[in-house]
Amino acid sequence: MPMLQTLEIWNGGLGYAAIFAYHAERGEAAISWTGTWELVFGPYVLDIWRKVGYKNHRSEKLGVEQRLIENIEEVRGYVDVIELLRTKKHVINRQSLDELRYEMENNCICFP
Repeated sequence: MPMLQTLEIWNGGLGYAAIFAYHAERGEAAISWTGTWELVFGPYVLDIWRKVGYKNHRSEKLGVEQRLIENIEEVRGYVDVIELLRTKKHVINRQSLDELRYEMENNCICFP
């Protein structure tokens, strides 16, 4: 049966960005939050993710990391969101990311 190793849920736009992530392997599991606003993980949420880590990877402990993005003015669109959040997997290929950045900087839709 497949085991959950990586889960990333992200959202972002003009002036805001956030990603919730779960990563586990070799007996270790962790959740993280990176965003332009703070999020507090309640005891129930921590307990559920601890159980997921134990069930899938026999992880006894759950790592928790939180990072606040303070430079909100740097978030001008999806290009900035994708780069700021540092996802584990590719959300978009490099060429498409470069095209989005070019369009944003030149205020045009240049690549149909």
